[in-house]
Amino acid sequence: MDDFEKSLRTTFLDEADHLLDENEQQFLSLEASGVSASAIDAIFRLVHSIKGSAGAAGFNDIAKLAHELESLLMKLKSGVIPGTREIIDLLLRCNDCLVSLVQDYKKYGSTEIDIGVLMGDITKAAVEMPEGDLEAPRKTAEEHSSGFQLFTYESRPSSPNEEYKAKTAGNPSVHSPKIDESIRVALPKLDRIISSIGELVILQSFLSQHKNEITNPLLLRTIDQSEKTCKEVQGLSMSLRMLPVGPVFQKMQRIVRDTANSIQKEVHFIHSGDDTELDKTILEKIGDPLVHLVRNAIDHGIESPEERQASGKEPQGKIMLTASHSGSHVVIEIADDGKGLDPVRLVANAKEKGIIPQDASLSAEEAYDLIFLPGFSTKSCVTDISGRGVGMDVVKTNITDLKGEIEVETILGQGTTFRILLPLTLAIVDALIVNEDERRFVIPLATVEEIVPIKMESIETALNKQDLINIRGRAMPIFRLTQLLGIRRTGPIVWPSIAMITNSESGSNFAVMVDDIVSQQQIMVKNPERDIEGVPGVIGTTILGDGRPSLILDFSDMIAKSGIRIQPATQKMSKEAVG
Repeated sequence: MDDFEKSLRTTFLDEADHLLDENEQQFLSLEASGVSASAIDAIFRLVHSIKGSAGAAGFNDIAKLAHELESLLMKLKSGVIPGTREIIDLLLRCNDCLVSLVQDYKKYGSTEIDIGVLMGDITKAAVEMPEGDLEAPRKTAEEHSSGFQLFTYESRPSSPNEEYKAKTAGNPSVHSPKIDESIRVALPKLDRIISSIGELVILQSFLSQHKNEITNPLLLRTIDQSEKTCKEVQGLSMSLRMLPVGPVFQKMQRIVRDTANSIQKEVHFIHSGDDTELDKTILEKIGDPLVHLVRNAIDHGIESPEERQASGKEPQGKIMLTASHSGSHVVIEIADDGKGLDPVRLVANAKEKGIIPQDASLSAEEAYDLIFLPGFSTKSCVTDISGRGVGMDVVKTNITDLKGEIEVETILGQGTTFRILLPLTLAIVDALIVNEDERRFVIPLATVEEIVPIKMESIETALNKQDLINIRGRAMPIFRLTQLLGIRRTGPIVWPSIAMITNSESGSNFAVMVDDIVSQQQIMVKNPERDIEGVPGVIGTTILGDGRPSLILDFSDMIAKSGIRIQPATQKMSKEAVG
């Protein structure tokens, strides 16, 4: 295979991925809005493009399946076969098979998928079509304006000259071909660009910190101007990593459809805020939690049509998925109009499974948090969708790993909303630069709930030899940062120290002491080097303004991986920590 053929195949596979994503949404719209000539035409153009391009690139099995799918679509458009749910199911199976074929060729260069059974199902579904119902599509030259399309489908106008004049009259833009103003850039190249700009920001920060040593006014103005330009370039480079949530949201439509059908429920899916952008890394990892939440809403939240009618509701339930910006975060909400969460039932179920003590007394908010515990499920039997108690705890863990938060709002009998708060990007974060024993460390600001000064006499030692402090009448464990890091201190402890209060993974507060807080600033996160990768609590590295490297620490991860158990402490202490 020569370089041209390799390039042809690679280009086709990349473009086919995009086209097939579009295709699934078109198929689902047929079921939601009914079969229409315009919808079928849109699908037909996509399938026809894939067929022609696949044949030219040498993917004969893809071309063969696309050809059969074309025939089925033509008969569907002409009304020879009805647009039943079974036909929509078959169309989606065809799309799924095409997706699998493309993915196999991209990953392995070959595939072992047998399309024979599916081809047979298409033949069975497509009854004989009377001749002359549809004009056969004609092939045209490659269209550069819409990606990799060697062939496209278009109807032949009866009087092309008159039609062309009518369309272009008073519209000069029609005379010029539409230019695609986007280009494909390999992700490793983009990452290297962003990394280089990060180094530039570090150098600029170093210059800015030493401006007071410079007396030349021209040089000072140049440094100020370069600082402004550097910030603009940094913002622009980070925007290159930002992608809209729309494609992820649209995929949820298929999840809703298949899940609802499998348990005989009627669900209408609504999504908005598709243009809201997230960092590519976060967007790739938020898909699985959303799938869990959507399936959970359908299985646990939405009632059966009979139950809904009995309670005065419409038989068809609703799932609403929305995204919006809130400051430096993106808020994603998954809401349903189902039966809501019953805190009494949740507590009883947790006691029955031994997750909480029999004498435990929980508030409604604490009861809602039970659903995120491993092993918790309100299902009495295991199904393909739920009942194992391994869904919602995975959701919480994944969102926490993305430095996000999840909240629950529910009204019994009216529905539940899960609200996810995510950072825009993981590459640049607001952080505290702290000093501990003449060493500088970086603490992401999002992980710190409160900062308080601590006097030595404010610390008490419990029977288990755990140091405790009193924050507004509530006892909580406190650790020295050098203690958590396992570093032997070389200098004296500074008093008063600074305590940063945060949460453990169990949700209980604890505090970490450092000598001082140096500054608050935005830092560029770099992946940890190989020799420190996997060290508890180290989530990355950065270069500070003075040119020195520093570790980025996550206290919760440090505590979790060190084996220290943080128990909720509610006893009163006589000594107030703040002072």
